[in-house]
Amino acid sequence: MYEFLIDGEPLAQKRPKFRRNGNFVMTYDPSRKDKNSLIKQINKPKNLIENSISVHCYFYFSRPKSHFNSKGELKANAPEYKTTKPDIDNLIKFVFDALNKNVWRDDAVIYSVWATKKYDTNPRTIIRIFENDK
Repeated sequence: MYEFLIDGEPLAQKRPKFRRNGNFVMTYDPSRKDKNSLIKQINKPKNLIENSISVHCYFYFSRPKSHFNSKGELKANAPEYKTTKPDIDNLIKFVFDALNKNVWRDDAVIYSVWATKKYDTNPRTIIRIFENDK
């Protein structure tokens, strides 16, 4: 099993941007800098993962001020799970794009994905990779 901890608010994949240069249309990824920053925070394996893998993603977000009362205590009706944007599929896409060709050889080796997004006092992303040896 591999486990990666990325500190800070989880990031979602941004939509690609397009720019016209004469008769040509150029496309670029506005998330590229954030992905490079994510890669710098992890200890990449010596060899890229070639076997089939299952990936578990845990996204922890800071709570908004509205979850606390005037004394700074968590309200009884404050939710445990984050059900607002960013969408979980964009969070997963960001992580998978960043780890592709850095941790595993291609996204095609992933046979199972499990993900959750919750509130916590410590915003972070935890990625667990379970390798199938068969």
